Amino acid sequence: MVAAWVSIDRPSREVFDLVTNWLLDRLDTPHDGVQRDEHRPDLFQGRIPGTDTKDGRVVYCTYEIREFDRLIICHNLAYLAEPITAGEPLIDPDEDDED
Repeated sequence: MVAAWVSIDRPSREVFDLVTNWLLDRLDTPHDGVQRDEHRPDLFQGRIPGTDTKDGRVVYCTYEIREFDRLIICHNLAYLAEPITAGEPLIDPDEDDED
């Protein structure tokens, strides 16, 4: 996920370091400064502090916490512009696949 974000958004070294340190901190403080998704209780989302740009963007992350496995899975990592609002998922994660 981090490599894809870097290839698309090309963050500065300072922002890259902030993001990777923030992701590593999620292992110790997975719920700090983020919001729980109302539709998927193991999914969290939030802005990464210190990543604000002059043009009003901020790095935003969506990740899943599997507490019993002590595992954090980063699903999305991107620069987003304000206002950032949670929306409905495009695909229902509980719906069965019909091939």
